[in-house]
Amino acid sequence: MFAGMKNVPLEKWFLTIALFIGSLLIFLIPPMASPDENDHFYNSIAFSETNWLPEIQDDMRGRILPNCVIDFVDFYNYRFAGKLDEKYDFAEAYTSWAIETDFEPHSFCEYWNSNVSLIAYVPSGIGMLIYRNIAKILPVIVSPYNLLIIGRICNLFFYISMIYLAIKWTPILKGTMFLISLLPISIFLASTLSYDTVVIGCSMLLFARTARILSSREMVTWRDLIIIAFCSMMFCSVKQAYAPLLIVLLSLPIAKFANFKTYTKYVAVTLFSGLIPYMSFSIGKMLIEKDFTWKYAGAVEEQKRIVLEAPILFIRNIGNSFIRFKDFYYTSMLGCLGQLDTNLPVIILYALTIAILLTSITEMSSQNIITLKYKSMTLIGLLLTLYAMFAGVYIIWTGTRYSVGLEYVDGIQGRYFIPVYLWVIILFANSKLINKCNWKNLIIKISVGICVYSLLITIICVFLRYWI
Repeated sequence: MFAGMKNVPLEKWFLTIALFIGSLLIFLIPPMASPDENDHFYNSIAFSETNWLPEIQDDMRGRILPNCVIDFVDFYNYRFAGKLDEKYDFAEAYTSWAIETDFEPHSFCEYWNSNVSLIAYVPSGIGMLIYRNIAKILPVIVSPYNLLIIGRICNLFFYISMIYLAIKWTPILKGTMFLISLLPISIFLASTLSYDTVVIGCSMLLFARTARILSSREMVTWRDLIIIAFCSMMFCSVKQAYAPLLIVLLSLPIAKFANFKTYTKYVAVTLFSGLIPYMSFSIGKMLIEKDFTWKYAGAVEEQKRIVLEAPILFIRNIGNSFIRFKDFYYTSMLGCLGQLDTNLPVIILYALTIAILLTSITEMSSQNIITLKYKSMTLIGLLLTLYAMFAGVYIIWTGTRYSVGLEYVDGIQGRYFIPVYLWVIILFANSKLINKCNWKNLIIKISVGICVYSLLITIICVFLRYWI
């Protein structure tokens, strides 16, 4: 497909670019200078200390964490937010990684995402856990900053691994997947502790594997089952709103399985791979919180009542949200960096938009593998995912942070739409487009060039924003 680009497979181009840009961003982005990294850092530390469940103290929900970590987050959490003249420097970074820190004193810390499953933090948490154990036998300096960097490195490698495999496996939309995976915001998030990268990666893995199954003459294998079950576990444990994307599995022909018994077994394994971790954590959390009433419980219940009593009418709220926040959705899906306070030049966003749209259009050929049933299940999954996304934020965030009963949803960010982009494109796949575009290879090459250029601009913007 990318003949002429020195015959290098596209997934290797992705690996090289993502590794180079991501490695720079890991060190260029100051501590806590990305969306919700304070909560992600707390949860990653909790994972490294095998502190699986939240705790309740004095009518507050949080976790027991090292004092040095709490102080580190407190110092950096709001230091750069919206303050474009606030800078970071090498001397400060050097001090942070070169001085040993005492992790023994612990205290209770209340924070927003203390009640989420730590499965989302497997990459960063395991990295921190290994590093801390190595420090027990080798002269390795342990500090909050060093653990932050280790966590970021592991999160980036995990993201790169998922996307590399997805691009390698997918028989369609390789170029589009490449561009979406290397959006400035995508690689920025992958270079932090954000669990959005897990959702993006699993969405693309699910897309790639299901498309591969449809295009292959082989039966569904246990390898397919492991990958799909992994995606199910992550969706259900990390962000349940994306779990409806799994509905696409119902479009896979039963003839792709050895027999109907094998089909039902695979369906059951996929379901329970998501439900068991989710229910286990939910039950554990429920037992801990049985005598706890969250301070926002009243607002949450009222928002929930609004949605449940008029679920069809809530669609109007979703439409109002797109009208009200369309500009923010656009910029934050492509290149709204930092703590949502640093936008890339608009000309870069426009160039990326054109590149992605043109590449998507040239790759919309279904190559005779995307069936009407696949599209139908995709559409149902997409509609349910978008509805769940907006309803969830409306219930948990809009009513607790702004006001109850608003006719729009406040709190949705453009990055939430990245995992569904490929699924939207597949709805327009058309076999009649095969070989109809003579400029296909040229368009994709130009798009890759625009992508690389935008990432270089991203590095420059981050460097100027925080270091000069």
